[in-house]
Amino acid sequence: MARTRHIACLLTAIAGCVALLGCQSGAGQAQKTSSPPTHTPTHYDVSGPEPPAQGSWLGAAVTPDEYTPPGRIRAYDEFEQDTGRQLDVVHTYHKWHDPFPDEVDAYFVYSGRQLLTGWAGSDCPGIAAGEYDDLIRQRAREVKAFGKPVMLAFRWEMDRPNLRGEVGSAADYVAAWKRTKRIFDEVGATNVGWVWAPTAEGFTKGYAQDFYPGDEHVDWIAVDAYTGMEVRPFGTVMAAFMRFARRHENKPVMIAEFGLSHRGGNRPGWLAAARTYVKDNPEIKAVLYFNGDMNDGPTRQFALDNSASGRRAFHSWLSDPYFNVRDHEVKQPR
Repeated sequence: MARTRHIACLLTAIAGCVALLGCQSGAGQAQKTSSPPTHTPTHYDVSGPEPPAQGSWLGAAVTPDEYTPPGRIRAYDEFEQDTGRQLDVVHTYHKWHDPFPDEVDAYFVYSGRQLLTGWAGSDCPGIAAGEYDDLIRQRAREVKAFGKPVMLAFRWEMDRPNLRGEVGSAADYVAAWKRTKRIFDEVGATNVGWVWAPTAEGFTKGYAQDFYPGDEHVDWIAVDAYTGMEVRPFGTVMAAFMRFARRHENKPVMIAEFGLSHRGGNRPGWLAAARTYVKDNPEIKAVLYFNGDMNDGPTRQFALDNSASGRRAFHSWLSDPYFNVRDHEVKQPR
């Protein structure tokens, strides 16, 4: 109860700051995909947060039991207590008409975490045609007024076939991305790092590549990497994406979502192999676990909450110095 009151007080204070800014704004076994790059930059020319020079950030998207501001914060706090350490990056999601950064986003940033926000701009033909310019401009003003570096994934997983009715063609998506980013640039929202995040499956099947807006419009090349119905090594899941990413070696790489259900005890070994894979590929500068359960079957139950072995496996990432670039205190998982 005391912790709930503490969160509520912090949210009230932060909400006031966000409102003020809004007014000011105008309203298994790891497999290597190929040889690692001969040179991994220690500095990237990106907008938004600067990636770590060595090692990788570690973060998560955590689905809450209650979609209220205190409930969303509590979900991340409990996840960190369960696994033993503060996250480097918190992944939040916003629908197209949601105002952001909201008080929850601000809470995470002001408490020392980096923010990755997924923005679900699904009507790409309409966006490209200018139908949403006023809304985009308002979001850009609010993000600029927020003043803190943030990372923005505009319509993540845009390559999914079941989104084609909303996203449209690859050309529609690219045009929508470029128009959105141009408006942010015109407003002066240079604190945004633009994260392009299709699916690993889309690279494997050969269609995700068509949605790339171009190096001059992207800060981070990211991927959502899931194994699907069949448990496959993480390196196999990542192979086609990494071949693409290595052709853009001036861009830091992010795994924006990944995870595995318990799968009869496979998860600890699979996560251990994935950790080795990421360390063997130093261009990967951020890795975010998806801690949530989907409603479409047992192979998409990724949450670690009810799995002591899963929490211990993720704790191995958190306690690894390679993924603790900010030297957070590490405790034993619950």
